[in-house]
Amino acid sequence: MRVLSNDSIQSLQTRGYIKNSSEIQEFDFNILSNLSTYNISPTPYLLLFNGLEKMALKNLIRFICLNWNNIYESLDDVPIKIENKYNIPTIDVLKFFLENEKNHRVCFFVEILHQYFFP
Repeated sequence: MRVLSNDSIQSLQTRGYIKNSSEIQEFDFNILSNLSTYNISPTPYLLLFNGLEKMALKNLIRFICLNWNNIYESLDDVPIKIENKYNIPTIDVLKFFLENEKNHRVCFFVEILHQYFFP
């Protein structure tokens, strides 16, 4: 499984994905600390989600959801119900992938993030 690292975040910042300010978004991303349960450092993910512009974050979340809904049946899991594809609550998606005991969701979440930024 490919995970984001501090070098990955530096690369994304250089490529303009992450803004250079350190202002905190209104989202509560403490849920990302659950990655440490799987021996994955949450720091790059915290930096990523705190540093993305709102539109970039919405596009990323939509990409994650759409890809999940393409494969959930093969994993014997449930789809993510998307009522408004332009306004998917970020924290709900993170909870779906990171608060559940189903570790295949965590693996998918980490892998799809890497694929999104480093195809």
